[in-house]
Amino acid sequence: MKRSNTHLGKHIPPVCLYQEELSAISVALAQDSGKLRIKTDEFEYDSLDELFSNFGDSLNGLSLKREAPYISVDFDSRGGVWLYASHDDLISRGVFAQIQELLESKRRHSYFILRRFVELSGWIGTAGIGAFLAAGHWREALLSSFLPLLSIAFIFIKPRSILNRTSRAQTKNFWQRNSDQIVVALISAVAGSILTLVATALVPGGKL
Repeated sequence: MKRSNTHLGKHIPPVCLYQEELSAISVALAQDSGKLRIKTDEFEYDSLDELFSNFGDSLNGLSLKREAPYISVDFDSRGGVWLYASHDDLISRGVFAQIQELLESKRRHSYFILRRFVELSGWIGTAGIGAFLAAGHWREALLSSFLPLLSIAFIFIKPRSILNRTSRAQTKNFWQRNSDQIVVALISAVAGSILTLVATALVPGGKL
């Protein structure tokens, strides 16, 4: 008995990586004498050092691959990362699992929070439409209808992974260091405003 020749594939939502993580992925791919191939939409590289030193490359379409067995890590694939191995052998499973664990630990938290908020807004908006109509608040019902539409539109948005050629220690940009906290604060403020609007409209005697 032997395992059938199947492949491995996993789509991972957008991640935020720095030089350290990209180096770790390349090391994992190069295990057992794997030959590393590095490519973007604009250039092909012989090493990560070349990639890191070319600040003229936007890193769009970055892919890291190896041959025999073939394993690839493609960024910006369907708005995230596509991790693929052409064979389900021992080496492939080990490398695949190692890279998958790394990528999933570096997911963009702000994106997940925003997605959950948009989904919740869609449900609130749908419930609000019926409640506002029953209460005779036509204008508020119309405004609430934008929330489900926003939730539907978000499905077609493909946020990209954030790839930094510099190390975490070298990155001093305020937004990059505090983006998750800023997004959470903004989402909390908007969510609070929406809930207040709904509560005020539904409470007897409430005024908008």
